[in-house]
Amino acid sequence: MEINRADPPPDLYTIDGAVPGEVLEEYAAWVSRHPCHPGQLIAGTLERKSLSALDAATLFGIKCADLTEVLEGRAPITPELALRIEAAGWSKAANWMRLQSAYDLAQERLRLERTGAIPVAPEPLQASTLDPAVATLPID
Repeated sequence: MEINRADPPPDLYTIDGAVPGEVLEEYAAWVSRHPCHPGQLIAGTLERKSLSALDAATLFGIKCADLTEVLEGRAPITPELALRIEAAGWSKAANWMRLQSAYDLAQERLRLERTGAIPVAPEPLQASTLDPAVATLPID
């Protein structure tokens, strides 16, 4: 059985196949802090379309070795590559840049947390804990 990256791990399922809501929320939070490299998304698309890396590199107008670096997560999607992907009809360049930026930010956050250079981000404040006098802005 192939597990989709967006699915919770099989050991979290209950006997009836359901996943408790709190587990789903925790898993969604984990996935948002650990986005995949956008090259993995391209690799998945190539697999679904039965295209080789050479076919895609030709379509994008780049060297196969350069695309392979991206597909394996060893090189980022550059603005130039994002524009080439867009020109091939595979989503907008801005989307690819957002994916790369989210990945880079998550990797840097994890690196800094591991080294202790920055503390782990605290839990967000709940709306009920905010002081209304502070939380509201005056209207002119």
